[in-house]
Amino acid sequence: MTKTPYNSYRKTPAEMAASLEAEATLGADGGYRWKSSGNVVPKDYVEIAGVSGEALARHQAAYDADTARVLANYRKANTGRRRSAEEMFEMRAAFGSGETVVDVITGERFTT
Repeated sequence: MTKTPYNSYRKTPAEMAASLEAEATLGADGGYRWKSSGNVVPKDYVEIAGVSGEALARHQAAYDADTARVLANYRKANTGRRRSAEEMFEMRAAFGSGETVVDVITGERFTT
């Protein structure tokens, strides 16, 4: 028996299934995407909505590919980028002066 993931969406599985049908489309890559944004629907949402087996595996592959694309774009845009005075001010306000802050996606370190 497959365990249903924790549902933090405050919707019943039936409501989530109806929402998936009304608000998402199935892309050519096998992933469900929100019509409003084009973003891949989170796997747990799709799973709670009742998608399983090969369809769920195709969705997960699409989700993984989309995540890899987004992270690659972030790294390209942010690696080596000089942080603005406002960003540095916010880091000092959040972490204190003289602290090392790490961008967990690029691995870059900044001293506030």
